Amino acid sequence: MTLSQLQSNIEKSASLDFSSIFSRSIDLFKKVWVQGFVHLILGYVVTLGISFVFYLLMLLVAIPFGISLNLTEMAAYPEAWAASIGITGIIVFIALYIILIMLSTGVFLGIFAHFFCTLREVDQGNVETSEYFKFLKRPYLFKLAKLGLAIFGITMLASLACGLPLFYVIVPIAMMLPVFAFNPDLSVRELISIAFKVGNKHWFTIFITLSIFGLITVVATLFTCGLGALFLTPLTYIPLYYIYKDTIGIEETGISDDDIHAM
Repeated sequence: MTLSQLQSNIEKSASLDFSSIFSRSIDLFKKVWVQGFVHLILGYVVTLGISFVFYLLMLLVAIPFGISLNLTEMAAYPEAWAASIGITGIIVFIALYIILIMLSTGVFLGIFAHFFCTLREVDQGNVETSEYFKFLKRPYLFKLAKLGLAIFGITMLASLACGLPLFYVIVPIAMMLPVFAFNPDLSVRELISIAFKVGNKHWFTIFITLSIFGLITVVATLFTCGLGALFLTPLTYIPLYYIYKDTIGIEETGISDDDIHAM
């Protein structure tokens, strides 16, 4: 869809039905919980791998200058540590940290953007694809990195403003991923604009929906000593799929199982 079509669909969208979103999300979760688990594990593994690589890069920068990367020392004596590396060192470490945030967030977003594609395929009765890294290729990876940085910036600004605006921006930030997944060719500015437009119109329903599904995940995690988070965290993404579908609409795509049997 074009940007104008997306905006028009949002403006014409009716009020969201929480009970319908809830029941459909639970039904779809029963079909995709394994895929959700796989996406979550892949996201964690790849993100940890990127963090490890960046830590090695920091070591390569720090060791020749005798700089300590001991987290205990850095936390206990931040001024002394900063003085030991100088202004240049601080700039280098800040730059590496920002790049790490951009890449880690971008990769995680990319993997779960594919999860939304999986939700669409299963919901429409189509054949699932296993292209988990389809959004981690050019030009999408750089766009996801910029989107990750934008999310980080919006969150930080909202947190600095006494924290209250954070409750508001949670909703449009949550909608950014499905908007990207189904419209990856939009610019970052356009993606953010559409996400905020959806969030502004249906903020209360989306906030309540996310809160309830988040509470379900937290309670289940507590009762399973943390194991529930591995399987139920993807559940919190499924209502976002139906919110997007009911607000903007999703085009039919793919090959169904019936089509395969007919071949």
